[in-house]
Amino acid sequence: MAFTKGDERINRTGRPVGSVNTATKTTAKIRELFTEFIDENFNQVMEDFASLTPEQRVKMYLEFTRFCIPTMKATHYTAENFDAVGNNPITIRIVKGDEN
Repeated sequence: MAFTKGDERINRTGRPVGSVNTATKTTAKIRELFTEFIDENFNQVMEDFASLTPEQRVKMYLEFTRFCIPTMKATHYTAENFDAVGNNPITIRIVKGDEN
């Protein structure tokens, strides 16, 4: 059933500023539960972590960081991208130590 002009069911004010949507609430709850789990089982997690091979340890470390640090989107620049923004020359000066 579509809304019609003058329909009182239409929310003309929208969602209040600063209110959090359902997906954000769910994500925050999952992070909170995971943090509690790690806090409660920290000693066991550390023992298990120490028993892994170096390769497995790196993989697990990277998996854990996904819960703490937001992942960044890869950015690629090409010559076309550079030309599109004005083709400004870039000067790079390499300094090797103090010349005193």
